[in-house]
This record gives sequence, structure tokens and C-alpha cells, in this order.
Amino acid sequence: MSKIYNDLRSAEESRILPAASPDPSGFGSDKQVVSPKLTDLTLETQLESSLASAPGVGPRLRIKGQVSGNEDLQVDGFVEGPVHLREGRLTVGVSGKIAGDVVAHEVVVYGCIQGNVQAERFEIKPKGSVVGEVLTGRAVIDEGAYFKGTIEIVNRAINLVAAVQKMSQMLVGKTQVRRAG
Repeated sequence: MSKIYNDLRSAEESRILPAASPDPSGFGSDKQVVSPKLTDLTLETQLESSLASAPGVGPRLRIKGQVSGNEDLQVDGFVEGPVHLREGRLTVGVSGKIAGDVVAHEVVVYGCIQGNVQAERFEIKPKGSVVGEVLTGRAVIDEGAYFKGTIEIVNRAINLVAAVQKMSQMLVGKTQVRRAG
């Protein structure tokens, strides 16, 4: 993500546009006008809109089952089941809902997740909602967001293997069927 952000920033900082109107002196001009730098807020908006063009689950779609891959994913519909994006960014849009466990490099929630989350970076935006256990290297919960559960911050270099094992145990514990008697 930071590479995309840096590419957008450097492209905007170096963008040169031809002069929009002739020189008012009447002599003409070969001058070029350099566009002003975009603010960080504008760059963040552009970054998020460029990620919104990632493959996704539309607002009228409902998926039941496991979703996996190595790309970014935008969920604006409903996903029931685990989502596993080892290298990708999962963005849950404002109308998006996930009922299942999530494993991704980065998770950004504008909508709702009900399930456990494992991510290097985890963020809940205002009006976003997460209910479950979170294992992450970095967490951001914006004002106005809702979170119910636990967050464990892990040092990626040392504790990632232990965190993955812990998440696996949580998942296995949920799916075990116990026999009576």
C-alpha cells in the first residue's frame, strides 16, 4: 500500500501542465505551470478510490463459502465463510458484511465483520464494526467505530508463527464436533 501511496504522491508532485491561457502581456509564453501538491487527505482519498477498483463482491451479491487468493478484495456485499488473502488487502465497504474468519495482509473495515481477524495491519473506520478476536501487528480504531472482542498486538518477526498457531487453534476449536456420552 505504501508503494501505491508513494507513487501517487511523486506523480502529483512532478506533474507539469501546459499553461491554461495565453500570457496576458500578449507576447505569448512557453512557460509551464506546475500543479499544486495534493494534500495528504486528497492522496488518501485517491488511494482508497484506486483500491475500490480492486476485484470485489458487489452490494447485491451474497457469497456463501470460502474465499481465498493473493490479491486485494473489496467487499460491498455479504460473505458468509472464511476469507483468506495471504498477500492482499481486504476492504469491507460501508455496505459490506463478512460473517466468518479473516486472514489477510491488511484489513480495513468501513462495514461489518463478525469473526476473528488476523492481519499485519488492521483498521476500523468510523461507523465500521468488528466483533471477534484480532491478531495483528498494528491496529487503528477510528473514533465512531465499534469493536467488541480482544486485540492481541504481535511482533511480526518473533510472534507471527505463534499467532498463526493460536488462530488455527481458535478455528479448529470452532469446528470440532463433540460426541455425547
